[in-house]
Amino acid sequence: MCRKRLHITQDITSAEFVAGGRIWWTRIHMGPEGRWRMSWGLSQHSLPARPNAVVLIKAHIGKPGCATPPQELRLVNTLTDQYSSLVPEELESSITKSCCTMAVWLGDWLMNENTVYLDSDGTLHAKLEITLQ
Repeated sequence: MCRKRLHITQDITSAEFVAGGRIWWTRIHMGPEGRWRMSWGLSQHSLPARPNAVVLIKAHIGKPGCATPPQELRLVNTLTDQYSSLVPEELESSITKSCCTMAVWLGDWLMNENTVYLDSDGTLHAKLEITLQ
């Protein structure tokens, strides 16, 4: 159903969760450049953070007789400037060298009928791992 929803709305509404003493959000959507992306950030009232993030997208069993099993996708995003931090949107203008979102670009494989990254029900299994510096 992930692919069907993305075809229709081009956005999977944000999901919020609590981790590391902060409130986070994440979403999959069509970015302004016309490319699929997964983005995340801190929700309102959270403290700034310096995260390193990895998005792991699970691969499912390939075609029968396949010699090598499919590999999961590992998409990495880190803040490159040592003084940068991730902040909630309402603080972005008041803190220098900050950003309010982080993202990784997803390929067009997300819309392919036979991708190994969607299970038989059309579900995308992704995990966002964040470590704070």
